[in-house]
Amino acid sequence: MIININGWPGAGKLSVARQLVRRIGGRLLDNHTIYDVAFSLCEFGTPEFYETVQAVRDAAFTRIAALAADLPVTLTSAYADTPFGRENWTAIRKIADMRGSPLFVVVLDCSLSENFRRLQTQERARSKKLVDPAPLIALANPTAFSKPTEITRFDLTPQN
Repeated sequence: MIININGWPGAGKLSVARQLVRRIGGRLLDNHTIYDVAFSLCEFGTPEFYETVQAVRDAAFTRIAALAADLPVTLTSAYADTPFGRENWTAIRKIADMRGSPLFVVVLDCSLSENFRRLQTQERARSKKLVDPAPLIALANPTAFSKPTEITRFDLTPQN
């Protein structure tokens, strides 16, 4: 199976993914594992940046396709309704099809105030992740960030 944990930057995708992999086993591919190569070599938002992300993602997905079909793979992503976001979502669906694996999508969300608080942590800054809430404010338009699939909604606290 492939589990895609999707949500805004700072929503807790990697934290949840790590816990999930501890519980069910398998492999974890965080979107920053892919993006960090592009951030290191290219200016964000340039065609070269996106080409690098696609090349690294394609190499990673080729490796995922070679893994045993019964090995769970957990991915993290932040799906935006943009040409690149749609292309990335298509690649995620394709890798599930290539493995013959079911694809489960988990959408994480939190309040805007909690999201802003989480963005500004030292750990995110050390990891070169987004820490400025301004881009999220610009994307706060509900059509800019899409949830490809939402089957069941659970309102959980960190204690759940």
